[in-house]
Amino acid sequence: HQAKQKSFYLPMQYEILTEQRKKLLKEYYKKRKEIRKKYEDMLAALSKEEKEAISWVNAKNGKESAEEKVYDIRQDYAISANLIQQQKLMEEEELVKKYKVTVLETYI
Repeated sequence: HQAKQKSFYLPMQYEILTEQRKKLLKEYYKKRKEIRKKYEDMLAALSKEEKEAISWVNAKNGKESAEEKVYDIRQDYAISANLIQQQKLMEEEELVKKYKVTVLETYI
Protein backbone atom coordinates (compact mmCIF):
# COMPACT_ATOMS: atom_id res chain seq x y z
CA HIS A 1 0.00 0.00 0.00
CA GLN A 2 2.74 2.45 0.97
CA ALA A 3 4.67 1.75 -2.26
CA LYS A 4 1.63 2.77 -4.29
CA GLN A 5 1.43 6.09 -2.46
CA LYS A 6 5.10 6.81 -3.23
CA SER A 7 4.77 6.13 -6.95
CA PHE A 8 1.75 8.42 -7.03
CA TYR A 9 3.56 11.12 -5.05
CA LEU A 10 6.72 11.27 -7.20
CA PRO A 11 5.09 12.24 -10.51
CA MET A 12 3.11 14.93 -8.70
CA GLN A 13 6.32 16.31 -7.20
CA TYR A 14 7.96 16.16 -10.63
CA GLU A 15 5.12 18.10 -12.23
CA ILE A 16 5.36 20.79 -9.58
CA LEU A 17 9.10 21.02 -10.24
CA THR A 18 8.63 21.29 -13.98
CA GLU A 19 6.02 24.03 -13.50
CA GLN A 20 8.46 25.96 -11.30
CA ARG A 21 11.17 25.36 -13.88
CA LYS A 22 8.94 26.64 -16.67
CA LYS A 23 8.27 29.78 -14.65
CA LEU A 24 11.96 30.30 -13.99
CA LEU A 25 12.85 29.74 -17.63
CA LYS A 26 10.17 32.18 -18.73
CA GLU A 27 11.74 34.75 -16.40
CA TYR A 28 15.20 33.88 -17.76
CA TYR A 29 14.14 34.37 -21.40
CA LYS A 30 12.45 37.67 -20.57
CA LYS A 31 15.61 38.96 -18.88
CA ARG A 32 17.84 37.63 -21.65
CA LYS A 33 15.67 39.44 -24.22
CA GLU A 34 16.01 42.67 -22.21
CA ILE A 35 19.80 42.28 -22.08
CA ARG A 36 20.04 41.61 -25.81
CA LYS A 37 17.80 44.59 -26.62
CA LYS A 38 19.85 46.88 -24.38
CA TYR A 39 23.10 45.91 -26.11
CA GLU A 40 21.58 46.03 -29.61
CA ASP A 41 20.50 49.59 -28.86
CA MET A 42 23.98 50.46 -27.58
CA LEU A 43 25.59 49.04 -30.71
CA ALA A 44 23.11 50.84 -32.97
CA ALA A 45 23.85 54.15 -31.21
CA LEU A 46 27.58 53.47 -31.52
CA SER A 47 27.25 52.73 -35.23
CA LYS A 48 25.29 55.94 -35.79
CA GLU A 49 27.90 57.92 -33.87
CA GLU A 50 30.68 56.32 -35.94
CA LYS A 51 28.96 57.25 -39.23
CA GLU A 52 28.50 60.83 -38.04
CA ALA A 53 32.16 61.06 -37.00
CA ILE A 54 33.30 59.70 -40.37
CA SER A 55 31.17 62.11 -42.40
CA TRP A 56 32.33 65.01 -40.23
CA VAL A 57 36.00 64.06 -40.78
CA ASN A 58 35.41 63.62 -44.51
CA ALA A 59 33.75 67.03 -44.75
CA LYS A 60 36.54 68.80 -42.81
CA ASN A 61 39.60 67.20 -44.41
CA GLY A 62 41.13 66.56 -47.78
CA LYS A 63 40.76 63.01 -49.12
CA GLU A 64 44.17 61.73 -48.01
CA SER A 65 44.20 63.08 -44.47
CA ALA A 66 40.57 62.05 -44.09
CA GLU A 67 41.38 58.43 -45.01
CA GLU A 68 43.85 58.07 -42.16
CA LYS A 69 41.49 59.69 -39.66
CA VAL A 70 38.58 57.53 -40.85
CA TYR A 71 40.77 54.45 -40.32
CA ASP A 72 41.50 55.58 -36.75
CA ILE A 73 37.84 56.28 -36.08
CA ARG A 74 36.89 52.80 -37.36
CA GLN A 75 39.55 51.21 -35.13
CA ASP A 76 38.29 53.07 -32.06
CA TYR A 77 34.69 52.18 -32.73
CA ALA A 78 35.57 48.52 -33.42
CA ILE A 79 37.24 48.37 -30.00
CA SER A 80 34.18 49.94 -28.35
CA ALA A 81 31.82 47.55 -30.15
CA ASN A 82 33.96 44.63 -29.05
CA LEU A 83 33.84 45.76 -25.41
CA ILE A 84 30.06 46.11 -25.64
CA GLN A 85 29.80 42.55 -27.04
CA GLN A 86 32.02 41.21 -24.24
CA GLN A 87 29.91 42.97 -21.63
CA LYS A 88 26.74 41.50 -23.18
CA LEU A 89 28.20 37.97 -23.09
CA MET A 90 29.24 38.42 -19.46
CA GLU A 91 25.76 39.58 -18.50
CA GLU A 92 24.21 36.63 -20.33
CA GLU A 93 26.58 34.21 -18.59
CA GLU A 94 25.66 35.66 -15.20
CA LEU A 95 22.00 35.13 -16.07
CA VAL A 96 22.66 31.52 -17.09
CA LYS A 97 24.43 30.90 -13.75
CA LYS A 98 21.71 32.63 -11.76
CA TYR A 99 18.95 30.53 -13.31
CA LYS A 100 21.12 27.40 -13.64
CA VAL A 101 20.11 27.12 -17.27
CA THR A 102 21.36 24.08 -19.16
CA VAL A 103 22.96 24.37 -22.59
CA LEU A 104 19.87 22.86 -24.19
CA GLU A 105 17.57 25.33 -22.44
CA THR A 106 19.49 28.31 -23.85
CA TYR A 107 18.37 27.32 -27.36
CA ILE A 108 14.66 27.09 -26.61
